[in-house]
Amino acid sequence: EKLAEAVKDMDLRSGKLALPSGLRAEARDLAGALQRAVAALQARSEQLQANNRELKQFAYIASHDLQEPVRTVAGYSAMLKNRYGEQLDDTGKKSLNFILESCERMKALIHALLEYSRLGRQSVAKRTDLNGLLGEVERDLHNALETAGGQLQIGDLPELNVYAVELRLLFQNLIGNALKFSRPGVPPVVRINASRKPNGWEFSVCDNGLGIAPEYREKIFLIFQRLQNRNEYEGTGIGLAHCVKVVEMHRGRIWVEDGDSHDDSDEGVGKTGSCFKFTLREVQESQSNSADEMDSPWIE
Repeated sequence: EKLAEAVKDMDLRSGKLALPSGLRAEARDLAGALQRAVAALQARSEQLQANNRELKQFAYIASHDLQEPVRTVAGYSAMLKNRYGEQLDDTGKKSLNFILESCERMKALIHALLEYSRLGRQSVAKRTDLNGLLGEVERDLHNALETAGGQLQIGDLPELNVYAVELRLLFQNLIGNALKFSRPGVPPVVRINASRKPNGWEFSVCDNGLGIAPEYREKIFLIFQRLQNRNEYEGTGIGLAHCVKVVEMHRGRIWVEDGDSHDDSDEGVGKTGSCFKFTLREVQESQSNSADEMDSPWIE
């Protein structure tokens, strides 16, 4: 009882526990273990705060210092092309176009980094009907679906307390990738389903596209990692890194398996393709808004 009162009065900022006199040896050992655990948590919290400060500084650098020289190079290159483009030979024109294309790609990468650093910093959890959320995603991707001749097959999804804006970004990335990396001549079909698990929910986003070889299934989640030639498939290579961050905000994990194993006659769904799976836990009211402060992902 004395120890319980001391714990209630404990200074969580300093991690110091004022031990009452007359404690038994077992209670004193328990108090010492608690004090060490709180001290470790405090050190972790200080490290997270330092990391957050570094992220804020990085965001400033990305939005100001890095963009300025790229704009300068792009501006002067465009001026040279407009004024002297006709005087250049083929090699000169190709070189100038390469500089301009590289500047555009660099601007896109800087913007992607900035968005990545901001992800989760101002997140607000709310009760969300995921079928409704996927309906919004489908409308957003209407042109891409129509162009690819693709279709979404959405199962019965739950209503959960989640970071809706970030979760919408996750589904957009996964579905967008499925449409982008489809097989030539095969209309893309994307199946989205969810199932209840003991520790939360497991979702799957499966397609009938190009598929991903087993040796690359971890690499693809790293920032700026691409398996396809950027000249054939546009993008910055940061989309799946965004997905990882969103899943970790919900204390889950994400991985990829082989795609649908249906017959080729089943509406274009063949034995190739990819199946991205991820787990989510509902966000509790007391849970921090920062993805860096979430609990470790759960594993079945």
